Amino acid sequence: MVRPAVDSPAGIREAEERKIWTDVYAYVISFCKKVSRDQLTVASAMVFLHRFFARESLAESRTNRDLVAAVSVFIAAKVRYCPFSLRRAVHAYFELEQAQKQPGTGRAAFNQAREDAYR
Repeated sequence: MVRPAVDSPAGIREAEERKIWTDVYAYVISFCKKVSRDQLTVASAMVFLHRFFARESLAESRTNRDLVAAVSVFIAAKVRYCPFSLRRAVHAYFELEQAQKQPGTGRAAFNQAREDAYR
């Protein structure tokens, strides 16, 4: 028996919502690896993400999900008393964004993108 596709509370199909959450979770994990955070920070960040998107619609949100994920990791690390600098968080965010846009471009492209963003 095939289960029918049901709309989620976010207003999108269940499979679509699952794919979005899988992508966001993968981003949180890669961001935590980039800034050397433990699994408890990952779990805390995911709780913060769910709390944010409980109030903000996942389907209609105009916010950058990756940015919200990075901020949730930063806040989770602060709450867990294992903070890291905001500069390190920004560097990690730009490195991951650059890797997503142009895989394999290397450190030079990251430095250029970072300089453009700081101007």
